[in-house]
Amino acid sequence: QWASGAAVAAAGLLKYAGLASAPLLAAGALLLCPGRAAALARVVVPPLFVWAAWAVWTQDLYGSVHFLGSAAVVTERSFSFRLFGNQAVATFVWYGAALGFPVAVWGRALLRTGRGLELALAVMALGMLVVPFVLATGEPERRYPLELGQAALAVVAFAGAAFLWAQLLLHSRVSAGGVDAFLCLWLLGFLVFSLFVNWHVNAADALLAAPPALLLLFRRSELRPTRRLSAACAGVLLALSVALAGADAVHANFYRDVARAIAAEIGERPGARWFVGNWGFQHYLDREGFRPVLPLEFAPLELSPGDWLAVPRNVAQLDVGE
Repeated sequence: QWASGAAVAAAGLLKYAGLASAPLLAAGALLLCPGRAAALARVVVPPLFVWAAWAVWTQDLYGSVHFLGSAAVVTERSFSFRLFGNQAVATFVWYGAALGFPVAVWGRALLRTGRGLELALAVMALGMLVVPFVLATGEPERRYPLELGQAALAVVAFAGAAFLWAQLLLHSRVSAGGVDAFLCLWLLGFLVFSLFVNWHVNAADALLAAPPALLLLFRRSELRPTRRLSAACAGVLLALSVALAGADAVHANFYRDVARAIAAEIGERPGARWFVGNWGFQHYLDREGFRPVLPLEFAPLELSPGDWLAVPRNVAQLDVGE
């Protein structure tokens, strides 16, 4: 339990989405551990202590608590029907498409004539109704209307995720307490996080709820996939993971090559070198001697006529005034 508390503390500092692991482990301590009060303290006190120290230090360093820097994105976001509907549908689409096995479980139900066929058809019909109309917009307005092939994939992914969640929650004895209740809370907590806390949805978020879905799936003999289906899912997802790693490498190399090309094109000409951006773009331009333009609330703008400023289109999260 102490090790879990230390791991949660580290998770929150490595990436702020890791802050969500504190309530998850707290629920686990209360539902699964003997000596609940002591277990809860061991799991929750270390991260609260570490995060409080981090808050105090960043408040002193920056004049504001660092992990609250994006709080306005959450508290001031729009929950209009159009935008919230987009977020809800996108959550299920990403969940089904990114994890793969929900689509496989749904497809198996379609091929069978027994229990679950009606639900499998119903969620497919629901997906055909909501995906084309809801997923074409977003916040910010950056999504293009779906093409036919993309819409078909989105419908299948939505149907897989909706079918899996319905099956798991219908077959789980939540009221009995213990492991099932903990895993269902994990699933529902992911849904709350995706809909109300996170301001966008992507494949990485879906991974946060893969473990409880798999554990619930294999705890029920009537839901448990066959070894052959499990092996097929693992093989397909392994291939996709390797392809994703390759795409990531190409992306990183592109940042590196562009940074070198920008520095070489400027050469020895006068003028300070600046950039706006983050991730790999920031890393490689740092190595070429470029300095970041900071937001005006943190530092005055130091640009002068004749300076050079590199601004990427897709990773620039800061506007530079005229």
